[in-house]
Amino acid sequence: MRLDRHHELFRTSVRAVLERLFLPELEDWEKAGEMPTHELYRSLGEEGLLGLTLPVDDGGLGLDLGYSHVWARELGRLPAGSPAMSLSVQTDIVLPLLAEEGGTASVTPTSGPRYAVSWSRPWPPPSPAGARTWPPCGRRPYGTPTDCG
Repeated sequence: MRLDRHHELFRTSVRAVLERLFLPELEDWEKAGEMPTHELYRSLGEEGLLGLTLPVDDGGLGLDLGYSHVWARELGRLPAGSPAMSLSVQTDIVLPLLAEEGGTASVTPTSGPRYAVSWSRPWPPPSPAGARTWPPCGRRPYGTPTDCG
């Protein structure tokens, strides 16, 4: 895919936001083994950086894959892998699956950073604004159990 000047302007914006939100405390988060994901997702959602390629009807921006490419490359520039992994799972796996399937969910905090999630249909709309995050639960081959709860 050929990137145009809009993608490059987007790159400049993404880089500035990631550096502002992540760099000052990233080393401390890595040492502690946790980062304030809910606050970060909310901030990124407020900046319009989540749900880039989701359809507008699903709360996304409806942009082409070039924007996701730029987003991923800029996440890869951060000096730690955990933000890129966490954000990529939400933006590239979970949000599109929820947008595709639809439904409702009940999310209950448990001890530590985990949540107990019970699903029913129809699903709630995905949250490109960063207001909700979802664990990536899926079925393994042949119906073997997952670690989703």
